[in-house]
Amino acid sequence: MDKFLRGFIAVEKTTQIVALAGVILFLGYLGLTSIQHDQMPSIPDVPTTQQ
Repeated sequence: MDKFLRGFIAVEKTTQIVALAGVILFLGYLGLTSIQHDQMPSIPDVPTTQQ
């Protein structure tokens, strides 16, 4: 029983580490896409017809 419990705890720790790494990678991806989006040239909102 103790052997099973130790194996279960090891699997749970591994799962938590993998989940944490996934969250960090996902947040990093969102940060990179946000930075790239901000660097795109913006077109000024100027009306083309003058009155």
